[in-house]
Amino acid sequence: MRSSWMFVICFAMLILYTNGRILRPETSWEDELEDDLANNKRSLACSCEDGSGRTGTHWIFDCPKGWADCGGFRCCVETSK
Repeated sequence: MRSSWMFVICFAMLILYTNGRILRPETSWEDELEDDLANNKRSLACSCEDGSGRTGTHWIFDCPKGWADCGGFRCCVETSK
């Protein structure tokens, strides 16, 4: 029985450390989720279908904050500041 608990603990530690990040207490789940979504940006260019002729970037999920959908399949452009 003791060896099975050690296996579970070692397996959990392996997952946490190979994942490359451990949640820090000072960060919230929303911040972590937002970072994860921002990291899911694809590096593929796309052409906006709104007639502007702009080139955007494909995103796996919806456009993040500071970006706008310009038509096409999840084609987003950075909004002007």
